[in-house]
Amino acid sequence: MRSCLRLLYRWLVCLFLVAVLLPWPVSAADDTSHDRIAELLQLLDSKSRQERAAAEHELLQLGPAVLDSLPSPDLLPSVSVRQAVSRVRTLLERIAAEQSIAASRVTLRGELMIRDIVAAIAEQTGNALTCSRGPTLNNESAGSREKESKTAADVFQRTLNVDWRSETFWNVIGQLEAAGFRAEYRPGSTTLELAPETAKSSTPAGRSQIDKAFRIDALPADVRTIDGAGSSLVRIPLRVLAEPRLRPLFLRCAMADLTLTAGQTTLPPFSPESRFEIPLGDGGREATVELPFTAPGPKPTGDSMKLSGRLTLVTAALERPITFPKLSEAKGLARRRGGVTVTVTETALSPPDARTHTARISTQIGYDAGPRAFESYQNWVFHNRVFLIDRSRREFAPNDGFSTLFQDDGTVGVEYRFRDLPEHPADWQFTYVAPTLLINVPLNVSLDGIPLAIAP
Repeated sequence: MRSCLRLLYRWLVCLFLVAVLLPWPVSAADDTSHDRIAELLQLLDSKSRQERAAAEHELLQLGPAVLDSLPSPDLLPSVSVRQAVSRVRTLLERIAAEQSIAASRVTLRGELMIRDIVAAIAEQTGNALTCSRGPTLNNESAGSREKESKTAADVFQRTLNVDWRSETFWNVIGQLEAAGFRAEYRPGSTTLELAPETAKSSTPAGRSQIDKAFRIDALPADVRTIDGAGSSLVRIPLRVLAEPRLRPLFLRCAMADLTLTAGQTTLPPFSPESRFEIPLGDGGREATVELPFTAPGPKPTGDSMKLSGRLTLVTAALERPITFPKLSEAKGLARRRGGVTVTVTETALSPPDARTHTARISTQIGYDAGPRAFESYQNWVFHNRVFLIDRSRREFAPNDGFSTLFQDDGTVGVEYRFRDLPEHPADWQFTYVAPTLLINVPLNVSLDGIPLAIAP
């Protein structure tokens, strides 16, 4: 029996490794699939081991599209079915997470207005992308603001001839930048804004590369003489941008993993043991870091350099709703999806005959990532989406704020407060939306021709 279980486990692992490389379907399951999933769940409780194994195999073959149709394992009465569904979930969620960091693709052809191109890119990729008229100063007159807005609108009505056939998101953004626009994230924003480039910069252009759903920019190197040392300090400003649909948490890099060359000379890190961990903050989609190296003499040999090596971007993936169907019965219930467990520890509802209705919901959120990783993103976890759903399927956010109850190793307690609800929420559904996995995304760096920006 044990040998059979070991063989089954090895088979599942092999299937997972192969599946990550296959183009699994990601669209929602249709009605036929829902009926078949219900049948397969029943077969998982069969007395026949062969039928159970075949049902589990078929669920895996359906791919990540069935994840939303699979019940939470803790809602299933049979231990063996819970274990099987948990195995299927774990494998499919990992596959879906790996797929989520692949580059989005755009297919678009024709002579189109810029604003229509931007809308098509956003629709096809699921990335929040918008046209921006740029910053507006508080002391501007109404007339100048109206003129600026009209000017920007005219710019976005320009046409551009595009011929994109499954082009990556960052490649099409690069082509829009080459056409006279700039793309940037504003602080704390999850939307990439496209704005007209108003003036040509005299600063040499940096170098960019794309890896998966991320763009890596190396800006011109800053070079300064180290007084009395007969050498110079070379700092490479590096920026990593994620597609807007992703939720990166922090960037990790070790100087020992990076190499900078100027001509035939390899420049050593200023501090070889240095490691950086850059949080992206709440809603952040880009991280910047300055990488310091040393060069003999007042400047490196040649006019440009090459940076190579690897970085790691820890990313929250596979956002999934964790639901508690009836608020009055939610206290003490725990729901698990992927590597996250949400427990409702307390509920406090206003009396049914109260003039205004309120709700306070205390939760405990735990991730499997471990204490050290949790410390790096626990502030971000407070901003996961939370809401109540009434019987008409309307959503109500916690409009009275939230409070932190505690922070522990890998776990955080949060109380969410709702006020001015239109009716008593005892029968309402409580939903917590969370990324169910944290994945380390390796990024390979190979940026050649990084220009120098010599400081006086």
